[in-house]
Amino acid sequence: MLEPGRGASNLALRVASAAIGIPIVLGINYLGGWIFGSAVAAVAGLGCFELYGLFRRATYAPTSALGVPAAAAFAAIPMMQRGTADGWIALLVALLVIGGTYALRPGSDRKRLLDWTLTVIGAVYVGLLLGQLSLLRSWPHGAWWVMVVFLITWGYDTGAYVSGRLFGSRPFMAHISAKKTVEGVEGGLIVSSLAGCVAVPALGITLWQGLLIGFLGGMAAQAGDLVESMIKRQTGAKDSGTIIPGHGGLLDRVDSLLFSAVVVVYAARVFGYGA
Repeated sequence: MLEPGRGASNLALRVASAAIGIPIVLGINYLGGWIFGSAVAAVAGLGCFELYGLFRRATYAPTSALGVPAAAAFAAIPMMQRGTADGWIALLVALLVIGGTYALRPGSDRKRLLDWTLTVIGAVYVGLLLGQLSLLRSWPHGAWWVMVVFLITWGYDTGAYVSGRLFGSRPFMAHISAKKTVEGVEGGLIVSSLAGCVAVPALGITLWQGLLIGFLGGMAAQAGDLVESMIKRQTGAKDSGTIIPGHGGLLDRVDSLLFSAVVVVYAARVFGYGA
């Protein structure tokens, strides 16, 4: 049980960290170019490193020296070349081949296959998905597309937290995360749908497209959060790390973005926008 005042103290720390971090994130998005690409690559590499740390808690042994640089490269490729898909495929093939070859080294056979699999999955999960932000930023009006992803994700998180605290009573996915409620999900989806409407004046999409992108992005944000919660539950961890005061690890902060960015990229393309 938390000591008196400790919950409020932690909340204040979270707010202070967000107040410092959000302007930095928005500034990096505004600058774009190699600054944005380098920042996303660094987050992907650190997030992958944290993910491998979670795997190690469950006695697996992913190869950080291979997977962490691969995650960073996956995230940076859209900012470095036009043939993004070709670059991603080439890197995935190289990761599979080099990782598989490394798995042949002498040693214990007990978890050799799983270690190789988790090395690849970790780099793809963090790096390739986070690379969708870099892909969005490379589009015409890319800073606004990235902003839409941020607003949808933050809007969902805020709406879910507030409505869950005020009205939450029915559990949602309690086998993964005990604190989530149906009312929280509903509130989050309302706010994320409204947040998607920012794209109407900013990017010229229609109102129904903005609402749909916001709704789908909110659903994806919740799925991303649940996937990381599942990983932490399976590995017996509360947070992925301690790098952000009051918030845990980097992976804890970008888990929702990993999925929501993908949805915004492909929803926008279905509607005829993007590069």
